[in-house]
Amino acid sequence: MDEISVERLSRLFLTAGGLLTVVTIAAYVVTTIRRKINDDGASASDMLDNFREMHERGVLSDREFRNIKTRLATRIRAELSNSKETG
Repeated sequence: MDEISVERLSRLFLTAGGLLTVVTIAAYVVTTIRRKINDDGASASDMLDNFREMHERGVLSDREFRNIKTRLATRIRAELSNSKETG
């Protein structure tokens, strides 16, 4: 009975460790991608054009493209107001 409990406990720890490793790697990848997107010098309108092309090619679904447009709308408005103020 003790051997079965020890074996199950060791499997549980190995599984938990594996899941923790996978989650940590996924969080790192997502953070890296988000940082790259935010640090990229492309304007929001350029990014929207790229996402529109991806949508037209079928890489992005209608729902994904709608979400991206919604998120970029604030940045586009800010860019437009900045360009009006400077020029």
